[in-house]
Amino acid sequence: MKRRFKSKILILIIILIVAIAFIKIKNRNMNDNSQIMTENVKESSLVLKYDVQGLIESEKIVKVFSNNIAVVKKVNFREGQEVKKGEVLVELEENMTDSEANIKKAKLAYDNLKKEYESSKKLYNLGAISKNVLESAKMQYDNSIIDLNLAKSRYKKFDSEIKSPISGVVIETNADDNYTIDNRTPLFKIADTENLQVILEVSNSMAKNIKLADSVSITSDSLNQGTILKGTVEKISKSSFKSRFSNENITRIIVKLDNYATLKTGDQVEASIIYKNIENKIIIPFQYIVNENNKTVVYVLENGLVLKKEIVLGASDGINYEVTSGLNKDELMLYNPNGKYKVGDKIK
Repeated sequence: MKRRFKSKILILIIILIVAIAFIKIKNRNMNDNSQIMTENVKESSLVLKYDVQGLIESEKIVKVFSNNIAVVKKVNFREGQEVKKGEVLVELEENMTDSEANIKKAKLAYDNLKKEYESSKKLYNLGAISKNVLESAKMQYDNSIIDLNLAKSRYKKFDSEIKSPISGVVIETNADDNYTIDNRTPLFKIADTENLQVILEVSNSMAKNIKLADSVSITSDSLNQGTILKGTVEKISKSSFKSRFSNENITRIIVKLDNYATLKTGDQVEASIIYKNIENKIIIPFQYIVNENNKTVVYVLENGLVLKKEIVLGASDGINYEVTSGLNKDELMLYNPNGKYKVGDKIK
């Protein structure tokens, strides 16, 4: 009896194991079907853009010189200060200029030679000197007239006050009180704050895809939260430069904005350059794309049957891809990771 009882228990255990295994297999199949991911092929848009950094800079930097050598009496503006057009940047000690000294010297020579010539004419009329002596005196007098006129033409009025030719910000100062200035060196450099531009740094590999008039969106910590400024690419440099933000070689892109809001020179900005806008084309997510045997394919479902279609890809933003051929609108794509489904499989 005990032996029969043990046999019945063993048979029940085996039946239970088989039943559990069957249920697991059934549940797994159900889960597999429940995890099927599909998506209809549709036409949409794809915006291709580059996200880069840049700075706000003045469109024009004006250098201010003195027209004479002089001693500085007082400097009224320093680096970083704002200045308005016509304000006095620096005051100079009164001083006779070189051109004024040259005029004075030429006028003195002219006066002396004029007297000598008039005297020579009288002496010649009296027969006291020869005609050659008279002509020599006249030549010297004529030359003094030329020298005086030349000195006058080179005259530079001494300006004791040097004024700013524009409104802007002083970005460089090369003068100080009691400092003797050199008229060959700019006393000030002033950035024009009324005319700004955005200088973007774009890697050379990206720059080849950017065109004049491409749309640009600008954001910055210097703007009110949520503010996005719009502009266009105005100029693309033809030379390569070293980046101010990294060791990369870059191309400088100049962007003009419709308005600059609260931006000012020196502000750092983030920019999105839209270099291509694809509209009404078949666009699919990258997860449906499979590379098999050097071919690009997409699995589709047709009446519950798994099929495979070879496709040709176009532009991409790294997440979505344009399909230029191989897929038709409204086809049903099948997500097929790791080749889970084979051509000919039926999926309910």
